[in-house]
Amino acid sequence: MKLILLRHALQEGSVGTTDPAPGLSIKGKKQQQCTNQYLQESGLRPSCIYTSPVRRAVETAKMGGAWFSCPVVLEDALGNAFDEDRLIQILLDEPHEIVCFVGHAPTLPDFAQKLAGDTPVPDIGRSCALVLELQTTDGQVHGQPVLYITPEGIDSSFGG
Repeated sequence: MKLILLRHALQEGSVGTTDPAPGLSIKGKKQQQCTNQYLQESGLRPSCIYTSPVRRAVETAKMGGAWFSCPVVLEDALGNAFDEDRLIQILLDEPHEIVCFVGHAPTLPDFAQKLAGDTPVPDIGRSCALVLELQTTDGQVHGQPVLYITPEGIDSSFGG
């Protein structure tokens, strides 16, 4: 199984706004379209996207759901009440070959590091995707980072 950890796209600026949960900016939407394109070109087509319930993550996930024609599932464990154990359980129960989690920093990079163990993982920038190859043994999930994708393309200094 492959896991795509995708950080939400750039949100609208918070200067002068009273919206505590702004939506995506035009630039963020364009960057996310590019990232989706690079994921597709890399043969990475998630069959299910789980997302934080925070608006900017939901909008990012919905863009992916439309792009890849797959369902988007709201998952509280990816939001403010981040719950690694719940996410591990989803991965253990998930029947799909490629799954995507959309969330935030620093929780997504920290989760990636937990899955990767001693293998260093990059910080996950906005509209960036870290792809891990997962192995499950005895109820445990371990991940090997294999690809890092930005809106500008595949980062050749990391993974595939």
